[in-house]
Order: sequence, then structure tokens, then C-alpha cells
Amino acid sequence: MSEFRNRTIAYVTIAAVCMLTLGSIFNYALPLQSESTSLSSSTKSSSSGTTLAFGGTPGIGIRAYYSSFNLAVVSQFTDNAYSYSPAEANVTITSNLTFAYVPILVISAQQVAGNWSTGYQISYTGIKLLNVTTTCLANCDDGGNYTAIKANITSLASRATSLSFGSMQQRAIEVALSNATVSDLAPFPTYYVESVTTNQSPTNSSSSDIRVSLYQADGTHILNVFINSNLTQAVAILQATRPRF
Repeated sequence: MSEFRNRTIAYVTIAAVCMLTLGSIFNYALPLQSESTSLSSSTKSSSSGTTLAFGGTPGIGIRAYYSSFNLAVVSQFTDNAYSYSPAEANVTITSNLTFAYVPILVISAQQVAGNWSTGYQISYTGIKLLNVTTTCLANCDDGGNYTAIKANITSLASRATSLSFGSMQQRAIEVALSNATVSDLAPFPTYYVESVTTNQSPTNSSSSDIRVSLYQADGTHILNVFINSNLTQAVAILQATRPRF
């Protein structure tokens, strides 16, 4: 089963304090369930994830981070972005707690080319680094009331990665896509196969199934299709939402 190891594709680093676990419940032919998903994958071209710094006073880093989105120049990049998060550096806070500097990495769009049988080429474009300056207006020694005052914007190079699957994985994909409910919920090429992995069965905790994860290209919807170990049929279909931040 080693061929079913995770095939992680590039995503912007998602800070642990900003993770969301969102699920959606639908009613279709197969017994559908909602699934909470916590994504913390990292870009192949970067280091592992980081968390917001608190600067010695709990709450400062995260308050400064969220205040950044009140600045129009920041929200115009993040409102419709594919994803955004604290960049690969901590929030920097001055020793007197007056200023906090927040780096936000924004990926504007994702493009997916190719197919699951021959392989995908996935690119991430419109990448911006927003260095936001926030200042404390009150209660600086007790978490602070921060407001964003300016942002410096730097354009970064696009990122790209490739994704392919082995023969057994492709067999699992074929079984998943042959299911009528899956075809209705995740039509190609609007969706693509993000990974094929071995996971605990959602219908029997003592056994394992093969999970085929279908992602909405440049979107947030996820469809996880669980295939029995004999690779003959779908046994469960779970839906989730990819957090953009």
C-alpha cells in the first residue's frame, strides 16, 4: 500500500491559530456525511509552517493580524484570493508594544492543467507579500487594540508543482469517478484529483479504505470518496471546505 502515500500539492502555509475546520452536510444517493478538514500542507518550495507570535503578551499577534484586514488595500487582495495567511515569518512587535508588523502572503489564483491519468501541472499566480504596519490605540499592555495604518506590497514569482498517480491509485480513481453521485458533485475539469491515500474507514473503524480526494480547482469545495480495499465500489462520500486562510 506504499503507493497510496500522501501526494501533497503546493499550498500557502496556513498558521495554526488561523486554521478552520469547516464542513457541509448534503443529502444525496449514497449516505453522505460532513467531514471537518484541517489543512496544514506546505509549499514544496518553502519551509514548514509557522504560528503567529504573541510578543510576550497573549493576543497581540492575532489581534494585529486580524486588524490588517480592515485596511482597504489589504482586503482588496484577500477578499477573492485563492488563499492567504501569515507569511513565513512571525508577526514582529516592537518592545514598547506600540507597533506590530504583519506579513501576509496572498495567492490570487490556482490553475490546474492535465488530467489524473497522465498527471497534473498546477500553478499558483498573482502572489503578493503584504507587509502591514499596525499600531496599538489602547490597552497595549493587555493584548492591545490594534489598527492597520499602511501596507507595503511586493509581487512574488508564481509557483508551480506537478502531481501524478501510480497504477493502483488510478484504479481507485476510476472506481470513484464511476459513481454517479461523485460525477454530479465533482464534475471534471472543474475538479481534479488532489490525492489518493489509505485512511481509516468512515464506516468501519477497524478497517482501512482508500480515500480519493477531489478538489475544486481554484475553489474551496472538497469531495472525499472512500473506496473499499478491494477497489470495487465507493462506500462513503464526505464533503468538506478548504479554508482560504
